Amino acid sequence: MRIRMGKGQVLVFDAFVEKKLMELKSEKGFYPTLRQIGECCTPPQPAAHIHRSLRRLAAAGRLSKEALLVYNTKNNIKGDTTDEKRKSSKAKK
Repeated sequence: MRIRMGKGQVLVFDAFVEKKLMELKSEKGFYPTLRQIGECCTPPQPAAHIHRSLRRLAAAGRLSKEALLVYNTKNNIKGDTTDEKRKSSKAKK
C-alpha cells in the first residue's frame, strides 16, 4: 500500500529527517544509513521514503556537501555535465 502525504506533512517530515540526520551524525560521528534514520521515525519508515526526503532536501539546498556525497542524492553535482557526450550524430558533423 502506498502512503501518501499532504504538502504540510511532507514539509514536517523533511524537517524531521534533516534534524534527525544531524543528531545521529553528531552522536555517532558518521552519517547513519537510511534504514537507521527510518527506524527512528514513529511509525518506522522504509528507506525509500527517507531517500525521497533527502532528494527533496538536496533540491532545496538544505543538505551539507558531505551529506550530498554520502547519500548521492544530487546526481547533477556542478562540473559533471554529460551533455557533451549525448550529442546527436547530426550535431557532431
